Amino acid sequence: MTGKARITLWIAVIALLALARGALAEPGAPPSATATPARPLMLSASPTFGGSAPIGNAWFEVTVRLKSLVAEPLEGVIELVADAPYASDVRTVTRAPFSLAPGAVVSLNLPTHGFSGHGVNARVVARTKTGHELATFEIAAQREAFPALAVLEAPNRLAAWLRGVRLHVSGRWGSPTVFAPLGVTSPGVNPASGELVVPELAAGYAGSTVVLVTSTTLARLSARAHQALADWVLAGGCLAVALDRPEDHQSPLLWHLLGGEPMRGPAPHGLRRSRIFEVVPEGEQEEQLVERTLGPSASLAESLVGYRGGNLRPSPWGSSASYGLGEVHLLAYDPMREPGVSDPWVHRSLVELARHAWNRNIHVVFPHAASDSEYPGPAEIRRVVDPNQRTRWAIVVATILLLAYAMLAGPLNFYLAARAGRPLRALVLLPVLSLVTLAVIVGLGALAKGMHGQVRHVALIEAGAGMARAAVVRFRGFYAPSARELVVRARADGNVLEVADPGRDSERVLVIDRDGPRLEEFRAKPWQTVLVREDGFVDLKGGVTIAEVGGKVVVKNRLGRDLVGVLVRVRNGDTYHFARVTDGATVAAASGEPVGSVGSPNAVGMGLEPRSFADKLDADEPGTSAVWNAFASYSLQEADWWPADTPVLIGQIAGGAGVTSDSGLAVLQDRLMIRVVGIGGVP
Repeated sequence: MTGKARITLWIAVIALLALARGALAEPGAPPSATATPARPLMLSASPTFGGSAPIGNAWFEVTVRLKSLVAEPLEGVIELVADAPYASDVRTVTRAPFSLAPGAVVSLNLPTHGFSGHGVNARVVARTKTGHELATFEIAAQREAFPALAVLEAPNRLAAWLRGVRLHVSGRWGSPTVFAPLGVTSPGVNPASGELVVPELAAGYAGSTVVLVTSTTLARLSARAHQALADWVLAGGCLAVALDRPEDHQSPLLWHLLGGEPMRGPAPHGLRRSRIFEVVPEGEQEEQLVERTLGPSASLAESLVGYRGGNLRPSPWGSSASYGLGEVHLLAYDPMREPGVSDPWVHRSLVELARHAWNRNIHVVFPHAASDSEYPGPAEIRRVVDPNQRTRWAIVVATILLLAYAMLAGPLNFYLAARAGRPLRALVLLPVLSLVTLAVIVGLGALAKGMHGQVRHVALIEAGAGMARAAVVRFRGFYAPSARELVVRARADGNVLEVADPGRDSERVLVIDRDGPRLEEFRAKPWQTVLVREDGFVDLKGGVTIAEVGGKVVVKNRLGRDLVGVLVRVRNGDTYHFARVTDGATVAAASGEPVGSVGSPNAVGMGLEPRSFADKLDADEPGTSAVWNAFASYSLQEADWWPADTPVLIGQIAGGAGVTSDSGLAVLQDRLMIRVVGIGGVP
């Protein structure tokens, strides 16, 4: 065999061996280190307080976790799509950008909301900037709203004792009371840092009735989480804190919430004694209440403590203070540790706190971020912000013109032509009269509806007496003569926005990024008003003081602007009217003009009846009573507008919010109403 033949033979043998090695390789062998993984991104998501958290129609946050599986940077957008289970075209879309370094892990919270009386089907989708889908994740459906205790602790040792316990609370939708199960929820833990993942927006707590936390956990939260929790309490939330470290008495957040430093002392008198609790027996076919007497165990009774200082006062749970429309409770015990975590008296005490907080929340007309976006409640508010409601005269005039045209172009035209001996002249004049009538009606419509877009605002501030910050619900009506896409921005970071029209088909996406929340892909309909609801917070400078001096209620305006159309209702039910309370002025409630009825009983207390005082407020500022009527209608008669145990003030802030343009459109109406509840502030 020649040398050239040998070389050829060896080459053939080597090739055959290589082919055989490839054929004998295991089918499941891993790819080489340089191969690109099938999935460039690992995605997981869950509601911040878990899939069993009672949401109802309230806003909540979904925690999304992303992990890069590739060796190059990843950029794109995350979309959270929440669909109503009963309609494919009713949904909320929230979008946020993301950027991942190679192999990096990131976690972010996205807000969305549920749908009243139903669950919500949600999914999270990660896409590149060009729209290519990287990963998707389905989220378990949420349940309808009922009292919920959110425990900021992991693991949550109270859940096994309290979850599902039934309690007797004030009802809604015309029912004075209901029996409802108590939900016990807790946030997840960031696997990268080991820290709790808590809401970064006050709206993230909207489905919670009570938030329970130790001072140790509270101290670990970020400044943004502190602000979200404080704003939620300000808007009517209930916060229970177990001070488990002495150094936490100096917490700036607690000082802010309590109005001073909490100083430890003996437990309130009688707290160690047995109490009578109303209990719903387990296993009963018919729901009923029985009384059960319980007291703290001996070891727990010895460890009970109390606190004083700031606005604190003794309460059945230890020491409590009001903050805005909400409450802060410093517990006399630590329910997260023994002996409190397994004590039946502690369990019943916490259930009673949830019942108290749920019942107390009826004093808030518009609970923060608890909007029923698909309910046809905004109809009356639409009447206030819709310019079409003010152009009914154009319809009447157009009807008269059409009737006149029918008479003129028909019988009269032919009669005059025949009388003049020129019957064909009627056929010549007929198209002329038609064109003139058409031009007049089109011009009339343009004059009435306008050729330029416009916005009308109405808002309700709900504040605690003397507070410099308060919750606000804004309704923004966008009107345009032609279809156009708008970008609607929130007035402040931390607010949430949603279209408030029932049966709407408007496209929109809520975008959350460093520029703040905004609605994009939002298209206004030609000559129709689209209503947007915004839940947020507003600074009030010095607020409105309501104080009792010498047994009399005194009001002081520290808003920096006048109040007009003011009604003040005192504890005994007497109501007084003031046409104007100027900035810096102090007035005694009884010095105003007495007013008769301002409300009527509803399912939960006293509703608002603007018709009974419309003449007085409309004389102060035309159209004021229509705004109050719209708010009363939107609250669905589920709020106690006039609590019997505390003074209440309602009025309008002169000049509104001072906004002249919104999303590139002129603001033609800006009404800013205020409701102040309680006693507080410096006279």
